[in-house]
Amino acid sequence: MCAGTGLAVTAIGDEDLRLLANCLSGDRRLLDEVSAQCTAGTPCSDPTAAAVAKFISSRIPSGSLDGVLHQLRGALAVSAPSVEPPQLCLTMPSWLRCATFASNVASTEVAMVNVILHARDSLKLAFPFIDAASRDLFKQLEYAWLRGCSIQILCRETDNIKNMELRDDFVAALIDSKAGASCKVPTYVDNVKWTFHAKVLIADEVSAYVGSANLTKASLSDQAEVGILISEAAVIKDLRIWFLSLWSALVSAG
Repeated sequence: MCAGTGLAVTAIGDEDLRLLANCLSGDRRLLDEVSAQCTAGTPCSDPTAAAVAKFISSRIPSGSLDGVLHQLRGALAVSAPSVEPPQLCLTMPSWLRCATFASNVASTEVAMVNVILHARDSLKLAFPFIDAASRDLFKQLEYAWLRGCSIQILCRETDNIKNMELRDDFVAALIDSKAGASCKVPTYVDNVKWTFHAKVLIADEVSAYVGSANLTKASLSDQAEVGILISEAAVIKDLRIWFLSLWSALVSAG
C-alpha cells in the first residue's frame, strides 16, 4: 500500500492485490476465470477464483475493473515463497498519516479475506464484536462454507449476523442451536463472565491473522488497528491448539 496514504476499505492497494494473487496459487487459468467473471459475468468454475472475483467486484467500480485486473495479472507474475515472514496488516483511517513503511503493508480487511481464501478444510474465528460492516467478510465465509469448509466462531453476540443478507441455511448453521450452532457466545457461569479479548482468524494450518481489529466498521475503516498475517505452520498449529482450548472451555462453561 502506498506510504503516507490511508488504507480505505473501498480500495485495493498493490500489496492487497499481491495477497489476492497469492490465493490463486500462481495459476493464470484461475486469473482468466476471475477476469471473465468480473468483466463478462461468466461464472468461475473454481470456488477460490469465484470468491476473489466477487470480492474485487464489490470493491471496484466497473469502469476501473480493467486496470485492477491488469495489476492483478502483474502481481500474479511475481512468485511468492510458500512460507512468508509475518506481514503487517493495518487499518489506517483518513486522519492517520505515516512515514514510508520498511515492509509491504496490507489492509486489515484484505488480509482477513486472504486467510479465508486459503482455507480448504476449516476456519476458526475469535472476534468479540461483529457488526453489519463485516458483511463482505461473512460472504467470504459463506463461500468457504459452500465449498466444504467447517467454520467455528467465538463472539460476544450473534444478532448482527442475522441482518447481513446471507443464505438462510448458512445463518442457521452458524447460530441455530437446534442445528448444532458453530457460533458460540460466552455465558455467565457462577456469576463469572467467560469471555475473551483476542482477535484471531485461522485457516487450516496454512494461514492466520492475529491483531487488534474486531469485525466492525470501526475496526475495518475508522480506527487505527494493527495485526500480523502468519503463514508459519508451527505457529498456526499452536494458534489452533489455543483456539480449540478456548472453544472447549467456553462450550463447557455454557
